[in-house]
Amino acid sequence: MNNINVNAWVELKNENAVLVDVRTFEEYNEGHIKDSLHIDIFSPSFIVEIEKLEKNKDYYIICKSGGRSMTAGEAMENIGFSKVTNLAGGMMAWMGEQV
Repeated sequence: MNNINVNAWVELKNENAVLVDVRTFEEYNEGHIKDSLHIDIFSPSFIVEIEKLEKNKDYYIICKSGGRSMTAGEAMENIGFSKVTNLAGGMMAWMGEQV
């Protein structure tokens, strides 16, 4: 799995890129990056929800600081996703707009 600085995400965003926010519902509602897909890593249905995603997309995973997103990305790779990137620094380092 690749690691990039969270703010580099903007340059890599394209029609094949999917941003997945794995923070809790409460954290996500406090502020998130526009158009991010929310799938809570602590949810009992996390793997079920991840398995519904198209495996041919480029996935960029974000959490608060980069730890949970790394764990989520590894889980995605274990079930067959090949294009997974951890956004290091997470929302704590994000300098862009939040909704």
